[in-house]
Amino acid sequence: MSIENRLAVLEAQVVQLINEREQEPESVRILRARTNSNHSAVMGELGSLHADIQDLQAGQTRLEAGQARLETGQTELRADVQDLRAGQERLESGQQAVMNTLAEIMSKLK
Repeated sequence: MSIENRLAVLEAQVVQLINEREQEPESVRILRARTNSNHSAVMGELGSLHADIQDLQAGQTRLEAGQARLETGQTELRADVQDLRAGQERLESGQQAVMNTLAEIMSKLK
């Protein structure tokens, strides 16, 4: 089929669709317009929901990263507390050694 014939067929189909639409009752045209309007509203709402989902996913990613940082900080704090406890034990042990040495010196001086 030549291009001219194809165009003629398409043109005839368009004319037929236009004529069918013009013959539709007013109620069908109103319903079609309402359906198109509702479709547009639904598509707009879907776009908005999609954007909200993307925002939520980005927020979740940020929260997970923050949680990982908090867990790392908590681990570091635990290590610091253990170091402080070990230091305190060494200090107490050193204090006791000093007290023992002082007690020995005092007993020798008496």
